[in-house]
Amino acid sequence: MLTFDQREIPPYGQYTESDKLIIGETYFHVSYIDHAMTIPMMSTLTYIGKNLLDDEVNTLYFQDVESYRAGLRITDENPEPDSGWFESWPEDRYGPVFEFEHALECLMLCSLRRKGTPGA
Repeated sequence: MLTFDQREIPPYGQYTESDKLIIGETYFHVSYIDHAMTIPMMSTLTYIGKNLLDDEVNTLYFQDVESYRAGLRITDENPEPDSGWFESWPEDRYGPVFEFEHALECLMLCSLRRKGTPGA
């Protein structure tokens, strides 16, 4: 059996600041289906850059990790339909993505909420 070190988990998500994002690195988007934040959804995304289209200001771009690792790029002409997807968020939107450890903390906090832990 493995044991994880005990740690304190903040009651909020610790998002990656946009100026700390690295092109080609993997990040995680955690959202919830319900208002109680007990049913999580997690997407694994690769950061591909900022302001990739003409006349954009403060727009961050991410791509699904599978298509990125397969070599698909936003600049490819005529990609296969449904071969990948891209997402963009305004840079000033609070917290689009997490680094792995912080995404894990979100899921751990969700687990505590599901167990009814006070303060979670």
